[in-house]
Amino acid sequence: MTDMKIRDLTAADLIGVRQIYREAFAGFPWFETVTDAEIDSRFNSVMSGLVAVQDNSVVGATWWEVITIEKLRQERGEELVRFANTFREEHLKYVWVRETIVLPSHQGQGIGLMLKQDSIKRLHEVYKPVMILTRMRDDNLPIIRIAERCGFARTGIKVPDSQVLVNHEYWYYKEVSR
Repeated sequence: MTDMKIRDLTAADLIGVRQIYREAFAGFPWFETVTDAEIDSRFNSVMSGLVAVQDNSVVGATWWEVITIEKLRQERGEELVRFANTFREEHLKYVWVRETIVLPSHQGQGIGLMLKQDSIKRLHEVYKPVMILTRMRDDNLPIIRIAERCGFARTGIKVPDSQVLVNHEYWYYKEVSR
């Protein structure tokens, strides 16, 4: 890979991230047409993140937000809150990873792994202690393999996809054992 670097996501990156999002979600396993308005809504409120830049172009991105236990309950339900609350650590911050995406033409080059590893490192530097939560489709094996390599574990909590007959499973990362 030439000139690959991981850096903070900025507002100026939104155009590149939109393009990656459209292309990534147009293919396997989603086959979705995603509008700019839908992409913008998935950025939700203000979030932090990283982008992978190669030859001055954004080729991958990941973004997250610090989430309260109440917002986690509203967005993801009581079962995940019960799971998160089993970690009885004072001042524990919860971070929800919204997306990790890579331009399809650049997938399989380790960019998703670099984004995931750098985001974990960054989150541990900023928030101590931290539990990182996310969800992944059961049929998205490449991102599942990346998550496993980075130390994410399954919560065992699955929810059906709203559009196709597949499940999403919630995953978590926490360095300290329960």
